[in-house]
Amino acid sequence: MDEKKQGWTAFLLLICVCITLGAVIPIGYSFGVINAPAQFIRLWIFESAQSRYSTVLGDSQLTTLMACVASMFQVGGIVGSLVAPGCNTKLGRKGSLLVSGALLTVAAILQLFCRMASSVEMLLLGRLTGGIGAGLVYSTQPMYLVELAPAELSGSVGVFTCIGITGGVVVGQFFSFDFLLGTSKHWHCALGGYVILVIIGLAPLLWFPESPRYLMSKGNRGKTRAILVRLRKSEQRVDTELAEIEAALAVAVEKSSMADVIRNSKLTMPLIIVCSFHLVQQMSGINAMLDSPWKWPCG
Repeated sequence: MDEKKQGWTAFLLLICVCITLGAVIPIGYSFGVINAPAQFIRLWIFESAQSRYSTVLGDSQLTTLMACVASMFQVGGIVGSLVAPGCNTKLGRKGSLLVSGALLTVAAILQLFCRMASSVEMLLLGRLTGGIGAGLVYSTQPMYLVELAPAELSGSVGVFTCIGITGGVVVGQFFSFDFLLGTSKHWHCALGGYVILVIIGLAPLLWFPESPRYLMSKGNRGKTRAILVRLRKSEQRVDTELAEIEAALAVAVEKSSMADVIRNSKLTMPLIIVCSFHLVQQMSGINAMLDSPWKWPCG
């Protein structure tokens, strides 16, 4: 094999698969699972309010609560994405993923037991907590995989994020069908069932390495080299990458505020392109179709 080229190794592939299974697929799962059992969740909310608070909710109130249940995951995602940079800096990429795994697990437990406790608050909190974990994953997972992979595979490892999200949506919708868990007795199992994926996928993370770039930024050159030796096949390649990381970190990077970015004419076109992509994606109505607690007419 060419010393300058570094292909896939079994260890790197294992890391990508486990992180995708335990962190990314649960995000897509949470997007796709809420639609099919919506009518049962709505009925349960009505019954819970009546039994716990002796309150009879009207149709508009039920609709508002169901909208909150569906959208709380996105609200948590905003919070998670905002705290992700600080978490990545203090805890590292691996630490941030472990925290996100803990948040997703707590969220699953809240959703699994909300029906038993007749607590709408537990359901809302579970969706919110899961969203925070999802925002943390979405900001950390691509960075972690790219920093572990050699430069020529950085594009390939980025595909795992897209595969995980879309695959998770499919899995979530499948398990929420009425012939599986999308029933009046098991809808809560559908909502929190992704916890199995979290445990299976993220348990090996305890033995996975931290990002070499993060360790080098903390001055741990010895640990950085040891991790690169585990990830690469060539000692020469390890020394080359180590030197590249050191050189990149040695370059002083000027910090810019959001206002500075907006005023910078060189960044105007990239900002327009990026914002346009996201605007078109959201205006397509994809989130409304996935998260709406109502059935859409067909034909």
